[in-house]
Parts: sequence; structure tokens; C-alpha cells
Amino acid sequence: MGKVEAMSQTSAGGHVFPEMTVMAKGTGSTTEAGIGALIPWAEKLWLVGYVAHIKGEGLGLYEIDSKMNFRRRPESVTGTFANRMVHWPSKQVFIGPHAIDEQGKVRTITSLTGHRLTATAPHLTDPDNKVYFLTMEGLLFECDVKTLETAQLADLNKELNLPGGAQPHYKGAWSGGGRALVLLTEEQALVARSFRNLQRVTVLPSTEAGIADIIGAARLLVSEDALTELAARAKGERLESEEDA
Repeated sequence: MGKVEAMSQTSAGGHVFPEMTVMAKGTGSTTEAGIGALIPWAEKLWLVGYVAHIKGEGLGLYEIDSKMNFRRRPESVTGTFANRMVHWPSKQVFIGPHAIDEQGKVRTITSLTGHRLTATAPHLTDPDNKVYFLTMEGLLFECDVKTLETAQLADLNKELNLPGGAQPHYKGAWSGGGRALVLLTEEQALVARSFRNLQRVTVLPSTEAGIADIIGAARLLVSEDALTELAARAKGERLESEEDA
């Protein structure tokens, strides 16, 4: 099994670092194991592990410093995590179920460790003090950035009136312009769903590529099967479109 404690670039060749391979251990780790998200913060690169359906052990939260030392953090939780976001008002990064301050101190949101986290997004009504967490099953939580207390706001499968037996796999999410935008994959057809106050729902096929207009950004050009993430600048600033580039 791969070592996951502090490591240095002892056998790097061509900028490849085999010591940084992560492997889940244990008989329950029978499918996927890898990195679900990464983000630079507090003078380090942070990574969070990803196993299929929260099965397995041995992965967690990792840091890489400027000398390419690689370390698995003691706060590590093995799970299915693909979310990351900088929350500038509180000077923290959220990655997986963890909050990391500007000094690199890690706190863990214990109420979220058992969920498959797919996205973290700015809060619509209290952006300085709260963030959203979306799970791959469609549960939407809000989290207080200071206390890390969470509350479930909605089950999007119910809010969107999805038919019985549907098994959507929610992907990226972002918010802005008074709406939150959620992406999901359902029956091999990728669609975007936007909602305001979890009441008015609009369904847009990804081929229309007008998703960014909902949050006050430029129109985006995307392919039908490549839309799995989205983001925007803070406070609704306009993004450059492909035509502007």
C-alpha cells in the first residue's frame, strides 16, 4: 500500500513523484481510490481523497509544501469528496468536510463526513457567515463558517419533483444573482437546474449553454457531455465569454 506520511522528492524523475500515490487499504476498498479535489491555500497545496460510495479506508486530507513534502493530515477522514471553495470573508478554504484557515489550521465538519460531498458554494442570503454544501444524492446543507454547525435545507430530488426510481448524480454547484445553480447527471443526459428559494425551478439542457446567464455572467459555450463544474467571480462580476477571449 502507498505510504501517506511526510515524503520528500527522493525519487522524482521528470517531475513525477511516485511517493505521492494514494491508495486506499482494507478489504472494503474494492473500487475507486484517488484525489477528489485540490486547492492552493496557506502556502501549500491541499488535496482530499475520494473513494466510491464512502467505502474504504486509508485516504483523507493531504498537504504538499513548496519543497514537495507530502503529508497525510491527522484530521483525515476517508470518504467521497469532490468539493472545494475559498471563502474570502472568513479567510478559510473548504475542501471535503474540512475548513482550513489562513494559517493552515484544520477543523472538520463532523456532521458532513458521512455524506458524498460534491460542491461548496456561497450562501445566497448570508454569504459572509455561511456556505452551502451539496451532496451527490441531492441534499443541500448550509454551514456556519465560524461554528461549523450545519442544517439541511432541502432534498433537491423532492424539490425538483424527480420521478420515483430516478438516481441523479449531482455534480458542481454555484450561486449568484439571487439563485443557486445545481448541475446533475440523470439517465446519461446532463442537465442544469436552477432554483430561487427552492420554489421556482427552471430546467435547462446543457446544450443550450445559457447557464451562466442565470447568475449574471457571460454566456458559456459547453459541449453536451462535458458540463460537470461551474463557478463565477464574487458578487456577480462578469466573466469573460469565449467570444471575448
